[in-house]
Amino acid sequence: MATTRLVTLEDAPVFAKVLTENRDFLAPWDPLRDDEFFTAETQHRLVSEALQAFDAGTMVPLAITTPDGGLAGRINIGGIVRGALKSGGIGYWVSQEHNGRGLATMAVAEIPQHRRPLAGPSDVPGPCGLSPGAPAPGQPAGIPLDCWGHFIALRPAPPWIPRRIHEAPQP
Repeated sequence: MATTRLVTLEDAPVFAKVLTENRDFLAPWDPLRDDEFFTAETQHRLVSEALQAFDAGTMVPLAITTPDGGLAGRINIGGIVRGALKSGGIGYWVSQEHNGRGLATMAVAEIPQHRRPLAGPSDVPGPCGLSPGAPAPGQPAGIPLDCWGHFIALRPAPPWIPRRIHEAPQP
């Protein structure tokens, strides 16, 4: 069963509920958010904007689903750049209830299934050379070195770019 699917406007109230329930859990990784962010109306607007960006080819907004079809979080490929760079950044979150079950790992592994808006039919076979199919929960997705932190380079990154965020030089 797939772990990801394109978000829909019908997901907005569920995202609002899950985000509200996980506000404290996600706070260490999220920017400061006002109460309005957690409303169904704001989530509806954000999902609508994400779907418009998808139609424009600049974003792939995906829902991370549970085996029973419920919503566990989101993963987005955003900031899609075409041309020589051919890149996009990945951002994701998973609810505390579903954290540690490998859903984010499986969602990242499914990115090649959603690659067409990123790469196009005549470009590289898929982001980071990932092969379709998800690893077993708790197993690494096998992301090669040209994927670092929350950034995917569809071509190998120059050697002076750190391969992991924790390896980046500290100021």
